[in-house]
Amino acid sequence: MPLFNFELTPLRQIRPWGESDKPTLHWWGLTEGQQWIDAGREQLFEFSNDFSEKFGGNRYINDELARLYEDLAGLLPYVLEPVPDALAHYMHGTNQSEWESIRRSYYSEESESVSTYRDDASDHTSWAIHRKLFCQHLSAPPEIRLWSTLDGFTHVAWEAGHCLFEGVRVWSAESGVFSITTLEFERELDSFHHRLLAAM
Repeated sequence: MPLFNFELTPLRQIRPWGESDKPTLHWWGLTEGQQWIDAGREQLFEFSNDFSEKFGGNRYINDELARLYEDLAGLLPYVLEPVPDALAHYMHGTNQSEWESIRRSYYSEESESVSTYRDDASDHTSWAIHRKLFCQHLSAPPEIRLWSTLDGFTHVAWEAGHCLFEGVRVWSAESGVFSITTLEFERELDSFHHRLLAAM
């Protein structure tokens, strides 16, 4: 199965945006559909059984694929640039949480020149931030990171065990790391590009 998967919503089921007398619909809206990332034994953006039983709905998130497409395109230059070994371990699970804690404390420190201090912090943490997939538009956003290492592999890591909605675990995949060669990752991106454009 491909790494990046989707199932477009049939055209007749897509609702235009805006006021009823001036509906709007364009390419972005027409990319609406279910989407998920096949990370080996886990599927990211798949709802947990408990969540599905309580709230119903689709098996995977339903969103505009253009968002995922554009986000991946924006991350690509950073993801393909290998992270030095001394920093790579911070991208994994609890180490990432440790890094986020360090980053937050760095931002919150008092400084005579707060703006300069924060600009400096941003410069030193951008390597991690630019390798995070944007999920903040979701009600219970998982943490998903993508990065490459000097050994020729690209990794997808996720943390979602903390994501609850009305006390119910949202995502089926709680935490983990999935790795493929960087060459395979590039092929998967090409495949996603061609399959989406062909479907559109």
